[in-house]
Amino acid sequence: MKVACLGYLGFTSSRLAEWDKFAQSIAGLERHPESSESELLLRMDARSFRLAIERGESEALAWMGWEMPSPQALVDMRGKLERAGVTVQEASDEILRKRKVFRMIQCKDPAGNNVELVAGHRVQIGPFASPRGVKFVTGHTGMGHLVLLIDASQY
Repeated sequence: MKVACLGYLGFTSSRLAEWDKFAQSIAGLERHPESSESELLLRMDARSFRLAIERGESEALAWMGWEMPSPQALVDMRGKLERAGVTVQEASDEILRKRKVFRMIQCKDPAGNNVELVAGHRVQIGPFASPRGVKFVTGHTGMGHLVLLIDASQY
C-alpha cells in the first residue's frame, strides 16, 4: 500500500496576478477556465489542474495532494494512519468538488503540513494547450516530487 504519485499542490499568495503571468509566460502552464480572482488553477497535462493558488495573506504551501492507486488503497491507508495515531478526516463534498477528485482523506504530516490522499480524479475536457508550447512529462509519476524544508530541531 503505497502512494502512487504527487497529484497536485496548493499554495496561498497575495500575488495571484504575478503567479498567473509567471505560470503562463515563463513556465508554460495553462490557466484553467474555472480560475477566478480568488483562485488560480493551472494545468500541465490532461488533469483539471496540478497547481492551485488561492488568494491569501502569506506566500505558503497550503496542501499537498497525493494519489493512491485505488479506492481500496485509500481505505487501507486510512486504517494504517489511524493505527499509527494520526487524526484523519473525510473531505467535505465542497473540497472534493474544488479539488476535482472523487474520494479524499485529509491529515497533517509531522511538520504540520496539510496532506490530502485521493482516489480518482476528474480529467479536463480537451487537451492541454501550453501557451508556450511546453510539454510536461507527468503520466503515472504525476508531478514527480516535492522537497520540503523543515526545522528538524522541533522533533
